[in-house]
Amino acid sequence: MSSISIPVLEALNDDPDNQAAYGPRTYRLAQAALRRRRHINYQQFKEISGIRSSYIGRVLFEGLAGAGATVLPPERLAHFITLLDSELLDDKEAAAFLALRGSTAELTQRQFSKLLFSTLSMLEPERRKLVCRRLTYSFYQPDTGTVAQATLDAKDFSQRFRALHTLPRQLNSKQVNWLGKLRRRTEAGTVQQWLGAPQQRQLLFWSASYLLLCLMVFYLQAQSYRAAGADIAIQLARGAAGCVNLGTALICLPMLRSLTTTLHRRLPHILMPYGALRSLHKLVGVSLVVFSLIHIAGQLAHQAALGNSMSAFLWQTALGITGVILLVVIAIMAGLGRQRFYRKPGRYAWFKFSHKLYWVWFGLMLWHSPQFWLWFLLPGLLFVINLLFQARRKSKLSCVVAMEAAAEQITILELQRPSGFQFRAGDYVYLRLPEIDRQQWHPFTLSSAPGQDKLTLHIRNAGLWTGQLHALARQTGGANLPMPAELDGPYSAPSAIVMRHDVTILVAGGIGITPFASLLRHITLQSQAGLRPVKQHVYVYWICRTPDAIAWIRPLLDELADSPAASWVSIKLFCSAVQRDLGDLALQLASEHYHLRHGRDALTDCRYPLHWGRPDWDQELDGILLAHPSHPPRMFFCGPTPFATELKAKCLPRRIPFSQEIF
Repeated sequence: MSSISIPVLEALNDDPDNQAAYGPRTYRLAQAALRRRRHINYQQFKEISGIRSSYIGRVLFEGLAGAGATVLPPERLAHFITLLDSELLDDKEAAAFLALRGSTAELTQRQFSKLLFSTLSMLEPERRKLVCRRLTYSFYQPDTGTVAQATLDAKDFSQRFRALHTLPRQLNSKQVNWLGKLRRRTEAGTVQQWLGAPQQRQLLFWSASYLLLCLMVFYLQAQSYRAAGADIAIQLARGAAGCVNLGTALICLPMLRSLTTTLHRRLPHILMPYGALRSLHKLVGVSLVVFSLIHIAGQLAHQAALGNSMSAFLWQTALGITGVILLVVIAIMAGLGRQRFYRKPGRYAWFKFSHKLYWVWFGLMLWHSPQFWLWFLLPGLLFVINLLFQARRKSKLSCVVAMEAAAEQITILELQRPSGFQFRAGDYVYLRLPEIDRQQWHPFTLSSAPGQDKLTLHIRNAGLWTGQLHALARQTGGANLPMPAELDGPYSAPSAIVMRHDVTILVAGGIGITPFASLLRHITLQSQAGLRPVKQHVYVYWICRTPDAIAWIRPLLDELADSPAASWVSIKLFCSAVQRDLGDLALQLASEHYHLRHGRDALTDCRYPLHWGRPDWDQELDGILLAHPSHPPRMFFCGPTPFATELKAKCLPRRIPFSQEIF
């Protein structure tokens, strides 16, 4: 590693071939590093490298600067970065060995174990020590059944590093968190890229169609009053009133669950953005608020022009009183319907209550606007039909036959399957448990497969109702079973059409794995019966917070790994409790080496290895596109909204359709 001391910029400037090998992006980053500081002390190094552990940070700092050094020349750090980004395996190997051994010539068992121990802070102390010993001993064994070596020199490390499949390829300058601040690259797609996604085009088409229809109605209504000699205020008021009538008639259509489920299963998906119907509903809701305010402003301006009292108009006439009540109702529904509000614990009940006010809104609209019934005739008929279908779906009585409070605040419910209850993998139901609350219904995805006798739900503790359920499961341990339950559904979700696509990418964050668990269980059962429900390939990525979150799904994953479906389904598990950077390099190496040797993960005992940090989406998606050039993939996501924003930004430039499951 004597090359670490070579000033990388001088070498790159003198040798254009080196610039090509390392890549122009790494070269620019190295230039930026040299311009920022003449020397870097230890605290500055920890800040820019993103390494949280003091021990790990000190090891790498001394490896770059030398034993006992207090400052690090920026050119040495820049050269280390270029080694990480090099396409040559020798360079990556040299960078990895330096990051682990520091200023010593060899890597001892004690050093390696301390590196692991500093990383696995999310585990309990005893389990932390056990896992560290297990990983260290396996990594230092030349072969299975032999005695572990005391130290590893460069040759021993090279044998282990080159035997791995994933880490050498993924090791790059992204492991240094600070480089993200230097890149300053926006991940947002251009308008052309945004329009490249089919669901975005569908959403844009229907949104534009609705807004153009509103403009046309506004113009025609205003023109009719202008021809009658009305002033500009009343023209604005009547034009906006027509748009309010139109919006009120259409606002419920995207949320008619029974009808949209039927369409979702029978009509081509090129016509409707089934994964974005909620967005259309929100668009119509926002337009209602805007046009309502324009209508009220126009009416008040007209009354002022006539010299009438605005307060008398508002509080002493039927039009004024119903208008004020309608404005209050739409304000409550819009305010409590914001996702940032109702996603917080204990607020979902307020959201449900506010949206029950639609009965008040429709009733007052029929009174306030004599012509509203003409606008509402056909949509109202569809609304009534949906209510009849929904009442039929809602009449399914069941009972909870098993209940478990699992790790990560997850409650597992097993319910008796009602007679005639037919569903597809990925469907969801609304659940009511009278023992917790006789009024509230909550949506949850079925994690069981259609071919199983029982229905399974995995519910994360995320609010008041789910918190009470988890506490009940933890306190009673299932002693109060069977417990009465009622089901409303099943309803179709975007992930229910996974089997229709040749290549699909399923990405889950946390409890968002539940709809995909149903799909994986269905695929496993079908493959064991000699069937192949998958056209080409399914890629599954699950990002969870801790290794313990894998426990409930591990039996399913092990069963899938032993089934014929293992050749059609690729699964990658990630733990976000550890950020994938240089500080966690020892854990990444030891984990992959342990799985390669023993066929199981050291922490979860699962057949599929647990990766640390989050996926490198650029690398993962480009690899999938390269593997299936004639079969464009489609991504389905279920998890936190910020995570969805990141994934959309990665999918848009690659023209990968993106569907998100939102309740």
